[in-house]
Amino acid sequence: MQLDDIEIVVELEQQLFETPWDRLRFQRSLERQQPAWVALSNSPEPSEFPVGYLVASSGGGVADLLTIGVSPKCQRSGIAAQLLAQLLTQLQSQQVQELFLEVRVSNEAAIGFYRANGFEQVGVRRNYYRRPATPDEAEGREDGLLFKRELTQG
Repeated sequence: MQLDDIEIVVELEQQLFETPWDRLRFQRSLERQQPAWVALSNSPEPSEFPVGYLVASSGGGVADLLTIGVSPKCQRSGIAAQLLAQLLTQLQSQQVQELFLEVRVSNEAAIGFYRANGFEQVGVRRNYYRRPATPDEAEGREDGLLFKRELTQG
């Protein structure tokens, strides 16, 4: 991911999440040199543009997948799996042993994706996510499921 990608990545983030990251959060991730990638479209247009992204952090032998998203029109095409594979390759080369993430308890598609990619639930973080108000519901909180994947070295 480059600074030039952030505008489109922020637009995708806003489409995908109830409480999206803002431009500054992505910028800070790049400034801190956190692992961050974009998946580019392979459209016949003159310039490629991001259709997916991933940001993580690592240190002390563990890592956290902070955010991952794919444009709604490109979901279920393997982009998220490719981004995750790229992250896993880098983490293994750095001797990272465990990768953690949190996911909203209501995000069944993401939960299925993570389980299919070797993650197992190891905990629940009560009231972890803010849930914005809707016309039918007041603002509230939602539990986050904590997932972990052991990374094999080799």
